Amino acid sequence: MNTYERARAYAGRIDSTAGQGGHAAAFSVALALGRGFGLPKDDAWQLLFEWNAANARPPWSEPELKHKLAEAISNGTKPFGYLLDAAARPESWLLPKPAGPSEAEAAAQDRMRWPIMRPPTTNEVDRVADLRHVPPQAVAILANAELIHVGTYQARPCFFLREGKLCQARAMDGQPLRGSSMAVKSLNLKGSRGTYFGAGLLGGKGSTGAAPPVLLVEGVVGLLEAVAAAYLAEADHVWTVGAVTQAGAGLPAEILDRLSGRRVRLVPDNDPAGQAGSEKLAAQLAAAGAIVDGVRLPAGCKDIGDILRDSAVHIETLKSIFKI
Repeated sequence: MNTYERARAYAGRIDSTAGQGGHAAAFSVALALGRGFGLPKDDAWQLLFEWNAANARPPWSEPELKHKLAEAISNGTKPFGYLLDAAARPESWLLPKPAGPSEAEAAAQDRMRWPIMRPPTTNEVDRVADLRHVPPQAVAILANAELIHVGTYQARPCFFLREGKLCQARAMDGQPLRGSSMAVKSLNLKGSRGTYFGAGLLGGKGSTGAAPPVLLVEGVVGLLEAVAAAYLAEADHVWTVGAVTQAGAGLPAEILDRLSGRRVRLVPDNDPAGQAGSEKLAAQLAAAGAIVDGVRLPAGCKDIGDILRDSAVHIETLKSIFKI
């Protein structure tokens, strides 16, 4: 086994999990690859990049990884090659990893630790509506569908967009929450899984009557904005809505089956990632038998949320989104 292979094996035994010492674990890997095995910088980066995809939950961003590697390489407390002395350092790390819970089991355990949630009161519905610049009726629609809840997270009042195994938290004061490495406006709770939000609004093939067309937007909170847009455009009695969790996220087979034969209108975020993701999604939906078209938002509007912030000015745009 050459040095490169030894370094890969060493890194493969270390996992980085957000909220469970993930930063320290990631830095220890960067330190081992950047100094411990005396690797060239390009080789250290390649192995760190591979390790991140396989062992970090969630994966670190590329800028974060590069920062950790630069810090590790400049760390003068350990000499280059300090892990190469096999005689002084038994290679017990080459033994198979001890058995632990599978990824699915670990996620299920994380979901059991989610905070207690309850339906929002009328005042809380109004508060969420003010935060998101949407009519209270839109929040009430999702609350009645059991897709919006409230509770306490990080010792702060929060509202939660939740369905099945997917749950996203946002603070009721509009301020950021603590993420794994930075403050964030929205935070998917540990154990969250899923690429589609709003299945409970979708109906199914067994529903009576013609299935309504679906407006499909991007982002979990985008579902609330899409409901608000339909309400303001007076199209909520004709259309239903859904959301993909991120640009480029594919849809599960069960959702594709329920969309087969239906009109699906895509409203991607008005940026390169949103447009590229929309093209992939359109191809997937068309292959599943959906009738797909799309709407491009006006210049200066990244998503429907931007339109809702000045809905009186953009009311005709809102109505055009739902025009058949």
